[in-house]
Amino acid sequence: MKPSKLKFDEFSLDRLKSELLGKINYSILTKPDCTKLSNIIIESGKGYISESTLYRLFFQFEKHHPNKSTLDIICRFLEYKDGNEFIEKLAESRLELHYNGINTLPNKNNGLLFYSIEHTAKGSLTEFFEETNEQPHQFKTDISISIFNALLKTTKQDWFFNEFAGQPYVREYFFERGHDTKFRIKNYDKAYLKYLENVHSDKDLQNFQDYIFGNCVLFRHYYISKKAKEALNQAAMLYHKELPVDTHERDIHIWPYIRYTAYKLWYLEITKAKPNELELYANYLLDLCKRLKAKVVPHDQKILFHTVAETFIHSSVSVQFHWDLKKVFINEFKFLPEIIYSKHLKYSLPYFDQNGAITNIP
Repeated sequence: MKPSKLKFDEFSLDRLKSELLGKINYSILTKPDCTKLSNIIIESGKGYISESTLYRLFFQFEKHHPNKSTLDIICRFLEYKDGNEFIEKLAESRLELHYNGINTLPNKNNGLLFYSIEHTAKGSLTEFFEETNEQPHQFKTDISISIFNALLKTTKQDWFFNEFAGQPYVREYFFERGHDTKFRIKNYDKAYLKYLENVHSDKDLQNFQDYIFGNCVLFRHYYISKKAKEALNQAAMLYHKELPVDTHERDIHIWPYIRYTAYKLWYLEITKAKPNELELYANYLLDLCKRLKAKVVPHDQKILFHTVAETFIHSSVSVQFHWDLKKVFINEFKFLPEIIYSKHLKYSLPYFDQNGAITNIP
């Protein structure tokens, strides 16, 4: 007789996996990752789940739906009584999303948010975003994912960016927390140009932070995409004038601060700096990581490592700097499969990536 199954649909499983990854604080990308998670769950005393079962949950769930026992163990590991309690608590937030026209059911119909954008319903969207800004964090995150999915399908991306790039909720949850480093939405670079309109670095601290963030997003995209002219133009917005970034180190978020500071290495590259200048700056970044790492929380440590690691990978500095960076974060690597530490630095990036859209919509 087959084990009975709880009513976990795609949305429920996605939320369950999201909460699970949030608790263990590392990404599941390979079978060794599943082995490590299996051991963590066993050591917690909540039950036994094999690495193969966890692998199917994360990579083959469409073919192999997890059984009730597996789901109960994971939910207990997440401090729920069992799978039923998880489903019941999730049902409350799903009802709120449905009430607001956001579909979480397993069908492929376009939701109300898509049609509101497609038919340029400015008034309705404005009221909706203003009300959303007063909602709990998870609800706002769910809405930002729906905006992302709608913008992938709609023909009105430019209209949306023109109308809502300055809207407070959209700025924080879609552009900032939900930033997509893959630039999967059409004209996504134009979206950040709209985001930067009327942003002045010398106006106040919020403007200063937004200015750094928006320009760094664009500079990174153009540099990695090998669009030399656009990258150089964007770099000028950041490095051709004295921005008091170090003065505001304690005031602005770690993300714009470390991006601005790390990407200066790329600026030195495209302005043909001498090799010794690049090495001196790479050493400065290593020293900065050592200093900041001791001051920030684990989430921000991941941002610190990921940003500097990606900068080194896309620069011409010696591979020795890759190893030196790993040594600074050697304790963080203890949570990853052992082989990751010995492999090229690029293989460690997905484990440390904290970008919103990548985390929620890989």
